[in-house]
Amino acid sequence: YASEPGLSGDVVPSHCAKDIQNLHTEAHADVPVFVRAELGPPHSSGNERCQNTTESAEFAFAKFLVAAAGENHFLTVFCGGFGDPSTRWFEQYRTQLGNPTSEMEILPGFGFRREFEKFEVLVNCSTQEGRIVPRS
Repeated sequence: YASEPGLSGDVVPSHCAKDIQNLHTEAHADVPVFVRAELGPPHSSGNERCQNTTESAEFAFAKFLVAAAGENHFLTVFCGGFGDPSTRWFEQYRTQLGNPTSEMEILPGFGFRREFEKFEVLVNCSTQEGRIVPRS
C-alpha cells in the first residue's frame, strides 16, 4: 500500500492514486484487505525494511478511509511489529467517523473525497496531504 516511489524516492501521485483505486475495487469486491501504511522516515526494523514511507499519519489514514473502511478492511500505520520499540498508538484510531454516507469521489489533481456521518475525508496524492475533518 505504500505508494511506489519514483526515481527520486518521492511518492508519485499517479501511483498513490492507483493504490487508492485498487483498494477501492478490492473493498467493493468484498476482498478482505490488510493495509500497512508505512509511516516515518525510511528505516530498518528487524527483518523489515521500510523504504516507501510517509511522514504524515493523517495522509496514511485518509488514503485508507477514502477507499475502504469496511468490516473486513484493516489498517496498520507503521512498518514493524509489536516488538518494535518505535511502534506507537495514533489518536486517529479513536476517531468515531460513523458510517460512510457517500462513495469515494475522484477529484481533479489526484484527489479523493468520501463522507462519513461525522467526518469528511480528503486526500491529495499530488501534495501528499490527507485530512479527516469534522462535518458541520
